[in-house]
Amino acid sequence: MQMKMRKVLVSSAVTMQLVLAGCSSAQYSYSESDGIYHLPKSHTAKTALLHKKVMQAGEQAGWKMTPFKSDMIIGEKIVGDESMSVTISFATENITISVDNSDISSGANDYVEDLIEAIEKIEQEQTH
Repeated sequence: MQMKMRKVLVSSAVTMQLVLAGCSSAQYSYSESDGIYHLPKSHTAKTALLHKKVMQAGEQAGWKMTPFKSDMIIGEKIVGDESMSVTISFATENITISVDNSDISSGANDYVEDLIEAIEKIEQEQTH
């Protein structure tokens, strides 16, 4: 009986670690009042590696990515004659994307969400 209970506990602990490690897709939150998206980091990659992967993800999603600081990237999306810019910052526990400027008349949030999906995909590839 104790052996079965131990197996259940170990199995539960492993499952919890996988969930916490980001094997399921990360959920982001959006603060409408300040225009900031918050993405929980699903791993503890070094900032330099994460910086490189976010640059790659943004470019794959059609953004022009410009390194700004070791923990910050400026992303620009140009659609026709309209554009928007975001600042992507890396903190210990999350990645934030703040919309700095946008004159895109419709679908601006969709472009940011595409960027978020690309970042989440890169993060998931790193954890598996």
